[in-house]
Amino acid sequence: MSRLNDKSDWMGESNVLNLTIKEICLAGSHNCFSYNTKTQIKAAEPYDSFPIIMNGFVKDWSETQTLTILQQLQEGVRYFDLRIQKFKDDIYTVHGLYCDLFVVILTQLSEFIWYHKKEVIILDINHIYNMNKEDNEKILEIISCLFNGISVECNPDNLNIPLEVLVTNNKRVFIFYDYPKEVKGFPYIWNQDFIHSYWPDRPTFQEVSQRILIDGINWINKRRTGITILQIILTPTNKSIKSCYLSISHSKSLKGVSYKVKENFFQFLHCKELESFPINVLLLDFIQINDPFIQLCIERSIKASDEKRGH
Repeated sequence: MSRLNDKSDWMGESNVLNLTIKEICLAGSHNCFSYNTKTQIKAAEPYDSFPIIMNGFVKDWSETQTLTILQQLQEGVRYFDLRIQKFKDDIYTVHGLYCDLFVVILTQLSEFIWYHKKEVIILDINHIYNMNKEDNEKILEIISCLFNGISVECNPDNLNIPLEVLVTNNKRVFIFYDYPKEVKGFPYIWNQDFIHSYWPDRPTFQEVSQRILIDGINWINKRRTGITILQIILTPTNKSIKSCYLSISHSKSLKGVSYKVKENFFQFLHCKELESFPINVLLLDFIQINDPFIQLCIERSIKASDEKRGH
């Protein structure tokens, strides 16, 4: 990727740090790690009863990204959706199939943020499988170590502080983790009470867009006290997957189905109901090089920043 199109430092270079983490518009990566699935071992929950021979099928419908974490960061993604599961003695990222070790993903994110001093990221670890209290404590200790000194303290006031203040104090990573309530002693780990994600949970563009207009906008507006996420993703059902295999013209993977409606979603974001609707995090499948959705988020952030300054 040429330096001309590199968005590694877009937040600092775009002069948008007068916004708070709730006001800025960020592109988010849905299951950001799923580009590197491990098909040679058994599938993860809820497909762990499937024979390994089915892993190719599971991959087709659970893979949601093709760019690496570093590429996503360079493209301007600043919100990362993560889910993890214990397998034997290790913790893996997981979506249908096991992917990279969790610590590998965290290390890549940590290295980037240390080198890019005016960028702020959100890590949202919101699905945790097959882990007990001790496992959670171990993971939280690893997270705290990797982001030592740069993670934002779990204090609601920090959601309303301009990012430039956080950047000046080198507090640039919001970490959300859906940990059990008995796990205590991690003041820089946020619980899920402060982040709200609207999931349309529908398999087609028509159904997703309808749900967003009917109740998604109102749902998000009621939760503006925290970080809000609008998911513009397709969620396959057994019926929708079956219909793909019964039709010669239909794609046989989530990637194929999603790519067909990307332009529809892009145009949808320009409809009158959403044109002026403040989007905080826009959650996406299959981030691309020079992705127009990310550019849209950057443009929305610049506009919000200018308006806040009174320009």
